[in-house]
Amino acid sequence: MSYGGGGSAAQRAVGVDKNEGGRIKRQFDGEYRGLKAWWEHQHSFAKAHGWVKTAFGRKYPVPDIFSQDGFFRSKAERNSVNGPIQGTSADITKLAMALVYNACKKRGWLDRVRMVITMHDELVFEIEGEILEEAIKVIVPLMTRNPIVLSQNWPIPLTSDVEIGHDWSVPWDLNAMTHGEVKFVGNKKHKDAKKLPTGTDWDSLSSWPDELRPWFSAARGETVRPVSDPPQGGGPTGSAPPAEGGGAGAPPEEPAPPSPTMAERVAVPAAPATSAVPISPGVPDVAPGEDYEFRLGCPLSLDAVFRLAEVVHRSRNGGTRTLRLILPDGKKLDGWNGGSPVRVNHLQFYFLADAYGLT
Repeated sequence: MSYGGGGSAAQRAVGVDKNEGGRIKRQFDGEYRGLKAWWEHQHSFAKAHGWVKTAFGRKYPVPDIFSQDGFFRSKAERNSVNGPIQGTSADITKLAMALVYNACKKRGWLDRVRMVITMHDELVFEIEGEILEEAIKVIVPLMTRNPIVLSQNWPIPLTSDVEIGHDWSVPWDLNAMTHGEVKFVGNKKHKDAKKLPTGTDWDSLSSWPDELRPWFSAARGETVRPVSDPPQGGGPTGSAPPAEGGGAGAPPEEPAPPSPTMAERVAVPAAPATSAVPISPGVPDVAPGEDYEFRLGCPLSLDAVFRLAEVVHRSRNGGTRTLRLILPDGKKLDGWNGGSPVRVNHLQFYFLADAYGLT
């Protein structure tokens, strides 16, 4: 029903007659009038253009919307609703993959945090236990709270569940443990206080299994500093950053103090519970209503022109900011768009330009 199914869909799902299926459909549409209006908008848009688009502007073709065959036309109408939903989910997932890769590369984690598979809106990692807690604090905000997602200004924030285990059965739900929704006796999980062994007090039990206790400070009653990007030019001791591909890079030229153990690293004074994880120091900050001035970080060679054209093509009509291009010497690049304004989402444009080597 949420994807626009009609009375016959309700009839099949619930197992009722045609009249009752129609009544359920009418009641659903009356209750969720905003959703029904959006369905109708999607159908009309698809019929006018032959395609619909995701929240990030990626086009999803629905050519059968023009079909004379009612079966194919109805399917295309359903796809005009389903495409933007599933497509936006795919956009968010692929964006997260790129940002997580960049963050892991910056920290020298490419051999320690391995993204092994994706499934729809899910990413599966194999992570070394020593950095598990820190990696989760880095990865989760990049998946659902990165600047490009936040620029959509959705009223309902996205969240991400985290499931953990020594194998792919991933039996431990981090959110449930963090909020005390489950309790453990050793590694045995309990969800209902009424089903505990006689004489066992629910509140006295740990929210963490013994199996995860070595890797999470909360399980040991300790506090941790918020995660932040590594300092520019090396780590806190001034040593050279790890080589690309993980922690197997060249050693620092000067001896550095030994790395602290996991326990030493997490047992620190309490700090604010949250902190922003900067994606890049060059991310633009544009006030509402202002044009977006993008300054090229490279000479305007023929190759750069082709790359810039691709970025403009991919980000055109993705937002409401009028794009202004500035050459590296500070001169404005006038007339490049034939006098017609090009509207972009400034964050989307910046990240694309950065990916194409134009920043």
